[in-house]
Amino acid sequence: MNKITVWQITSKRTLPNGGTSELLATAFGADEAAARRNFERSQARIAHTHPELPTWQSSELTFTPVEQVEPI
Repeated sequence: MNKITVWQITSKRTLPNGGTSELLATAFGADEAAARRNFERSQARIAHTHPELPTWQSSELTFTPVEQVEPI
């Protein structure tokens, strides 16, 4: 069975008030493209159900492979 990679997602942005907002998240996928698609889907769900929360564009994110796991 193929292993799935666990990806750490990080980003940092400067806010209009001069502060910063940081993101630390996890995604799963066979490769970075799959992990990005999974993350983008979750962002779309959040934007739909909680429009008051900020969302992140894929281009703002850094994906780093953390480990490979066996699917359940």
